[in-house]
Amino acid sequence: MIKYLERRLTDLQQYVNREIEMILDDIKRMEWREEVHKSQVSNFKLTQVSDDPWRDPPRF
Repeated sequence: MIKYLERRLTDLQQYVNREIEMILDDIKRMEWREEVHKSQVSNFKLTQVSDDPWRDPPRF
């Protein structure tokens, strides 16, 4: 019985370690996506697309 429980504990430890690794990978992936998004937003520049004066932003 003790050997069985030791084996179960080992299996559980391996499972938990795999899950932790997957969570850490997900966090890294999300951080990377956030950085990419920030860089895309910071590089975005509005350009005037239309010659229609009604669509131009107001100038003060």
